[in-house]
Amino acid sequence: MRQDLLKICVLGVLTFVLLLSNIGVSSASDIPIVVYQTGGIELSLNGAFDTGLVFPNVIPMFDQDQTTTWNESESTDYISFVDDTEIPGFEISLSSTNFIYTGSSQTQGPLPAANMVFYGEYDNDTPSAATKGLDDYTKTLSILPESCGSVTTDNFTFSPDLTGSGTNYGLASSTNEQTILTSTADCAVIGKIRFDKVKLLFPALSAEGSYSASFTLTISDGY
Repeated sequence: MRQDLLKICVLGVLTFVLLLSNIGVSSASDIPIVVYQTGGIELSLNGAFDTGLVFPNVIPMFDQDQTTTWNESESTDYISFVDDTEIPGFEISLSSTNFIYTGSSQTQGPLPAANMVFYGEYDNDTPSAATKGLDDYTKTLSILPESCGSVTTDNFTFSPDLTGSGTNYGLASSTNEQTILTSTADCAVIGKIRFDKVKLLFPALSAEGSYSASFTLTISDGY
């Protein structure tokens, strides 16, 4: 059923700062958004996905890895989508560049895109499988009432990385496109996707400076 007749991309830039002291503020660049609209399919960013995912700074350690975490605001930070075309279903995918280093070190290279991991659900320091619901912003996927009456949560499938214990319910970013959600609905669908938490790993010995990457979200008509 997959047809790439309609494809819409939302582009963004993420910037994170690694400090040698605990003085300073979190930093994220403004995210320029480019949306290409064709027919009745659309994808857009809202809240922090629009203005920037702000990660707390970390203090680099010589002997251990460090993790910094972005936590969402459920009602404002989400990805919205619309599919109202004649082609049944759609796919939403995510890709990211590696994190390019800027700073005084002459030896620090890029951090792999896979160092950033997305979690649909994360409560009390414990990740769990991504969830689906109808008009419920607390779910990873919420199908809004403006959708057609026959659509149900059974029409939607998450990436197995977001629902499987083998990956600890986390989707590691990649420089290749990864499908995060597939729909088989054959009528109009309007909904929201949210992530409870995004983690970024800095390996031991990471140099002081900034690390920047860009990500791309794509919705493709058909499945």
